[in-house]
Amino acid sequence: GQEKGVENCAYCNDYGCKKLTEFFDMVPQSKDTLEEIRKGL
Repeated sequence: GQEKGVENCAYCNDYGCKKLTEFFDMVPQSKDTLEEIRKGL
């Protein structure tokens, strides 16, 4: 998110990019957190 100037990946137009999906593989609970943020957008 920082590279694209957004607060976190939930706010990114490229949500679900390869970098993020690889992160979800390492930290699965982060997906739930980001999905909750996206619901509120």
